Amino acid sequence: MDPIKILLIDKTASTKNALEKTPVGRASAPLDVTLVPARNGRGTGDPLEVSTDVILLGESISKKKIIEQTGKFRARGFACPILLLTKQSEARLAPAYQQAGVDDLLNIAEIGTPLFSWTFTSTLRQINERRKASEYDYLRDRLSAIKRSLSSLMHDLNNPLSVIRLAVYHLENTKPSKNRRDLYHSLMIENVEKIEEKLKELYHIRRLLTIEKKIKSHGRRPGR
Repeated sequence: MDPIKILLIDKTASTKNALEKTPVGRASAPLDVTLVPARNGRGTGDPLEVSTDVILLGESISKKKIIEQTGKFRARGFACPILLLTKQSEARLAPAYQQAGVDDLLNIAEIGTPLFSWTFTSTLRQINERRKASEYDYLRDRLSAIKRSLSSLMHDLNNPLSVIRLAVYHLENTKPSKNRRDLYHSLMIENVEKIEEKLKELYHIRRLLTIEKKIKSHGRRPGR
């Protein structure tokens, strides 16, 4: 089983050492931990350039620093889970952290114990499931909006088509005067232009769908 790459931002190496000593169960992957000192948010390299599966923020880091650092990761397109370490049992994630992009909390007291591997993988799984549910809701809403747009466009296309059909009928089945023929031609040109405008809207919808499909297929962020 491939190791889980962890980017740990903390003030000391104690949590890194505990993580690396955590017992690995049969269903758990080993942990590959990279420590970035929290004193200035940078270590031997820029943490924003690190390839990682999950980011852990040390429990001793200030609230301001957590929000600032999380915002940087999210702004740079990191989609991987970001977890905040805490000493509080059964603590809840503060709204300010959620808004910044922190996904969940982990109890630091469990690190290094057999329980941590299960809790850690379970938390990552729950985050993944929540994101899938969110993506499904987003896609459902987008499809509903597109369906409404298409229904409106079909209605808007039908009107100029009816005018064109009527003009063609009169040109082919009656003997209109020159003024009438000019009027019918003018109506046909005018309504063809309306159809062209609606087709541009259809092309725009198609382009949006293509872009979203590419994003879903290939991803757009360096984190997993």
